[in-house]
Amino acid sequence: MSKPIRIKNDELLDEFFKRLPGESYDALDKAMTDTAHMIETDAMRNVAAPYNRSEHGKDGGAMDTGRLNMGFRGVKDEPMRKVVGNSVSYAAHMEYGTGPAIGRPKYRPPDGALTDWAGRKGKDEEEVGSNIWNFGTQPRRFLGRAYYRNKDKVPELMAQQLAARLSEIARQQIGVKKR
Repeated sequence: MSKPIRIKNDELLDEFFKRLPGESYDALDKAMTDTAHMIETDAMRNVAAPYNRSEHGKDGGAMDTGRLNMGFRGVKDEPMRKVVGNSVSYAAHMEYGTGPAIGRPKYRPPDGALTDWAGRKGKDEEEVGSNIWNFGTQPRRFLGRAYYRNKDKVPELMAQQLAARLSEIARQQIGVKKR
């Protein structure tokens, strides 16, 4: 028969368990922040990468002037809530696509919206607008792809953060093993 173990007045153990809930919360919040920054960086890489899935001509990707990439303004970081987004007016059209290409009603950009782009590309604005009306635009999913590539990193980053914080409290190294 084994004897019970009693721990009396162990200040280190008391401190460890008192700080555990707060440290867990902070570790998760930090892991979420780190992951959000990874998603933003990955999304910017996706914008710059070539995109060739269009069935109606070659598409050089979403990168043109860099405006879409500059629309990423950092992670909106609140406790337990992280937002990665883009402030450029056409970002949602590039992310999700438009019109018939995505099974939606036909869509035409507002007059003048394509003037600069068509001029830089040596294309007729009316023809580009007509192609968008007839075929739509394919979704680029630059942000969606970045999210799905990085979202599963939160548990591992949280474990690393928590191990580091608990190591400080316990005054000994606590490691993380990935299964």
